[in-house]
Amino acid sequence: MEQTKQKSSLVRAVIYWIIVALCIAAGIMFLNMLPLIHSNSTAFPANFLKWIAAGKDTKLINSISSSFGYAGILGAILLACLYFVFKKVNYNVTGKSSTVNLAFTGMLAALVLVGYIFTIKLPIAGKAQIGFGNVFCIFSGLMIGPIYGGLAAGLGSFLYDVITGWADTCVLTFVTKFVMAFVCGAIAWGIHGKLLNDSAKQKKQIVHTIVAAVIGSVCYSILYLTHGYIEGILVGNAAKALDTIMNVKLAVTIVNGLIADIVSIPLFYAIRAALKRSHLAFNA
Repeated sequence: MEQTKQKSSLVRAVIYWIIVALCIAAGIMFLNMLPLIHSNSTAFPANFLKWIAAGKDTKLINSISSSFGYAGILGAILLACLYFVFKKVNYNVTGKSSTVNLAFTGMLAALVLVGYIFTIKLPIAGKAQIGFGNVFCIFSGLMIGPIYGGLAAGLGSFLYDVITGWADTCVLTFVTKFVMAFVCGAIAWGIHGKLLNDSAKQKKQIVHTIVAAVIGSVCYSILYLTHGYIEGILVGNAAKALDTIMNVKLAVTIVNGLIADIVSIPLFYAIRAALKRSHLAFNA
């Protein structure tokens, strides 16, 4: 029996790391598309990529390549980290069953989607917009912890991209929003998933929650701005145009981060208190 369990866990580990390797390979492949599309090479990969791009917007092809390439590399790093995190972190912070946690995940994913729908879209800097989507990403991490919260933030954002015409960035969006909520939830709840359940340290909890929300927002901002800068260079934006785009994105990111942290923290404490009084969660 023990040997069977060991073999099963070994097989799962091998499959997991194969997926990580495939993410890296996909990321490298997509990033390598960019120079090939613009080259004069008659080799098979270049010919094939030019055939794909024929009659289409080359900038769109570039955007897709940079987004999926960045998502592949970032996803591989995230999966590698999660492999070790799962062994040590208690990700059931609500004290409820997996079914209940998945129900919370679905509801929060819907809130994330709605939050992104009610946004103010800016006519410059591509996808730059101001809204409440990030509020519910941070709220998800605080509410149901790093794993379930990350899934809620990632899924809601992924669906928003798909239904609003941003399918070329949906995978990258899933990864970056997952990271945002994951980092926030991991810091807020700690390795054992109990930091915010200690009612004896209420003042420290609030400070801890604020720090978690801010760091989560900062992590997402770094990933978002880094991708924006890399994409701007790879698609061939002029230096002045790239500076303007990045300045706008930086300002929008700061505003969204402030909105997310200011709104999500009091919302978290209000909803958590209501759930505790109703014995629906956080009573363990």
